[in-house]
Amino acid sequence: MKASDVMTRTVITIDEQAPIAEALHLMLGKAISGLPVVDCNGQLVGIITEGDLLRRAELATERHIAWWKNLLFGPWFSAQEYVRTHARSVASVMARETLCIAEDTPLSMIVRMMEQGHVKRLPVTKDGKVIGIVSRRDVLRPLSSVVGDPLAGSASDARILQQIERDLAAQPWSPRHNISITVNDGVVALTGTVSGYEQREALQVLIEDIAGVRKIRDQLLVVDPGNRVFAQHPRHQSDAVL
Repeated sequence: MKASDVMTRTVITIDEQAPIAEALHLMLGKAISGLPVVDCNGQLVGIITEGDLLRRAELATERHIAWWKNLLFGPWFSAQEYVRTHARSVASVMARETLCIAEDTPLSMIVRMMEQGHVKRLPVTKDGKVIGIVSRRDVLRPLSSVVGDPLAGSASDARILQQIERDLAAQPWSPRHNISITVNDGVVALTGTVSGYEQREALQVLIEDIAGVRKIRDQLLVVDPGNRVFAQHPRHQSDAVL
C-alpha cells in the first residue's frame, strides 16, 4: 500500500500571503488541524498548523524568553519569537521545512516519517504542487477494514492449533519449546513457562488474533531472570474470554 491508495485528494491549501485569520477560519470551519501553504504558482512552500497559532499575543500565551537566552543568542532570538506571536500573515508563522512525499511512497515509510518528524500529516506533491495529503486518520482508515473480530470466523480446533503453531514459529520471542498448547471447542489452554510477562502478553495477543478462538485458558508460569517463578500477574486473569 502506498500514498496514492490512502491520501485525501481534495486538499484545502492557503496562500502564503493570506492573513492568519483566514487560516484560522479554514481550520475551524473545516475541522482540520493543518493547511499546506502554497505560493502564487501553486508550489508548496510550507505548512501551518494549530500548533503554530497557540502562542499568540492576542491570547496572552507568548513564551517568556529568559534573559540568559537573549544574552547568549542575541536579540534575533526574541525578535524571531515576536514575529511568531504578532505576525498577521501566514508566511511569517508557518513552518517552512516541510516534510512531503510522492504518490508512490510506501505506507511503512509514511508512518516512519510521521513518527520521526513528529507530524500528523504529510503533503503529497508532484512537480512541487500539492496533489493530496496523508493524515494519521488516512493511515488508520484502511486499518479499520482489516482489523476484524476473531469471533466472526470459525475454524476447527486442529486448524486453530495449526495456525498458532505457524504464527509462533515466525516470532523471535516465541516460547514454543517451553509451553504446551491444546485447543478444545475453540478454547486454547496454555501450560508451561515463559520468561517474562511481556512474552506472556505477546503470546495471548497472537492467539487472540486467530479466527475461531473463543477463550484462552492461561496456566502459564512466569520465570524471571532470577529464576523465581510466579503463577499470575495482577494484570492477567487465568481465563481470557474473547
